[in-house]
Amino acid sequence: MKSIYRSLCMGWGILTILFCSTQFEASAQSQPTANKRLTLRQWRKQALKAQSFTTVNVDTLSSCDTATYIPVLGKSPWRLSIPFGPGIAYCGSWDGTFNHPRDKAMFNGFGLNISVGADYFFKPENRFKFGLGVEGGWQTFFVRSTYKDYLYNIASSYYGITDRNDIDLRKRPAEDMYLVVGPVISYDLTKKPQSSFIEAAARVGIFRSQSAMIGAIQKSQTRVIEMIMPTDKLIHPGVRGHIGAFFPLGNNWYGGAQIAGFYTLTNYFTTGYDAKIYEFQRKHGGWSLQLGLRKSFNRTTLVEVKPAECPTCVAPTTPTVTLGDQKINGLTVKSGSLARGVYPKISWESGSSQPGETFTVNVHKKSPTADEIVYTQKNTTARSFEWPQDLKWTGDTLAQTTLYYVTVHAERDNKCGHCISEVATASFGFEKEAPVYVAPTCKFRHRLVEVSAYYSSIVGRDSVQCYCYCNGTRQSMGTYRKRTLYGTYTVELERAKLNGFEETKDDIEIAVPAQFDALVSSMKKPKYFKAVYEIDEVCDGKVTRHLGDYQVNITKVKGKYVIAKTSIRQITEEEKQRIIEQEANKAKKGAPKKRKK
Repeated sequence: MKSIYRSLCMGWGILTILFCSTQFEASAQSQPTANKRLTLRQWRKQALKAQSFTTVNVDTLSSCDTATYIPVLGKSPWRLSIPFGPGIAYCGSWDGTFNHPRDKAMFNGFGLNISVGADYFFKPENRFKFGLGVEGGWQTFFVRSTYKDYLYNIASSYYGITDRNDIDLRKRPAEDMYLVVGPVISYDLTKKPQSSFIEAAARVGIFRSQSAMIGAIQKSQTRVIEMIMPTDKLIHPGVRGHIGAFFPLGNNWYGGAQIAGFYTLTNYFTTGYDAKIYEFQRKHGGWSLQLGLRKSFNRTTLVEVKPAECPTCVAPTTPTVTLGDQKINGLTVKSGSLARGVYPKISWESGSSQPGETFTVNVHKKSPTADEIVYTQKNTTARSFEWPQDLKWTGDTLAQTTLYYVTVHAERDNKCGHCISEVATASFGFEKEAPVYVAPTCKFRHRLVEVSAYYSSIVGRDSVQCYCYCNGTRQSMGTYRKRTLYGTYTVELERAKLNGFEETKDDIEIAVPAQFDALVSSMKKPKYFKAVYEIDEVCDGKVTRHLGDYQVNITKVKGKYVIAKTSIRQITEEEKQRIIEQEANKAKKGAPKKRKK
């Protein structure tokens, strides 16, 4: 009973110390720290929400932090273990352990085990953790009551003692103390900061094993009947291992169950009726079904961070303005050079190699009295835009001369502020051309109006002319002279040639014969004409100016028709009409007259 009491007191004492230290740590962490930006409790909440427990996202800080180091709450690599529970001894062999009678030499029975361990994990933030641990503990195995029958049997068989009251029985349970070191592995079942986990360990070390002591003494004779006791060889190598599952209880405490086993050696003496002492060494092991507690810890470390920098903005490159395939930066394009449906396109490039910038674009319409923003794009990441629909010309036709200039600047934001770059500009314009004056095509028209001609003709039997000029009646043969009306002859010249009428006369001499050749056909050509000569200025088919009227006589000289200079006389409109009427009347009244021989 003393051993049981001692083991229970040791276990509860360790638990009390750990619990008090945990509460002290929690109360200390809840106190605000004046020289830190966040309390440890706040850092803990922030760390528990993160996937990683050794780093913190600096961008989550709410201000423009310029600190070089920040405290980060993460998992400590250390974990304490406190397993305790009942056990059963391994009695040298499987048959001796589980079959009756078990281990007649030791009578190891039900036992208790309690230990304390500490594990160090190399990467505590990982779900699968590997570490190295140390464990020290104490265990005992009580002597089973069947040892009495064993001793009474020896007393009666070898000493003939049948009175059990004359026999004094003595016993003391077996005890082991151990210190082992070895690897440990742990796997978190979830990704939560405090997750259930599975743990397994295998350790080697030293065991201080004391075998159980049992004995019988004859009271009346004061002699030893049988005695089994430990020797002075208490230290032996041994191994210990366990596997278990644990679940979070809160405040970094975990509870669960584990199965543990150990294996070592133990030495003991035996004395008997022959008064000799025998020393034995035997295998010693066992299993324990234990409840286990685990305590993990948090640690605050300083993580170096780059000081936050205020944003910097670089002006974009000069915008490029293209019209079709032509670059028109700084140019004014005339409306005559504009293709239908083709409008400017503006593009630019970033002046910075850092991402995260946006651009603001303004199109200004400039006039002598105003500067108007007619189009705006804000917070765009594009680096070009087509000419806006609102700025396209009605019917794709430029209505008036217009000058434009474009401004582009970059902007950038971060937690420290906002910046705007210098402005990049480009100008261009469109000029409405004045209508091109097209001078009218003007010529000077020269006309012979109502020409009256005289000719002579010989009328024969087979003459065709008799039907033309004799109204279908056959005339007697002879020579006749008749005045007839040939019509109007017209020619247009590039200039009037009024400075000297001789120039006009030359043109008539050249042009008139072709006209009369077509009129008179095979008839004998007239000898002379009386005509009214007109000169008008004609532009684009319309008479714009009347330059004068002249009365002329055209005679045939050496096969050519010429205007006699002495016959040229400028006349008025009234005189021209009178002459035309007179010549017309003469032509109507005229009849062929036979020429006198």
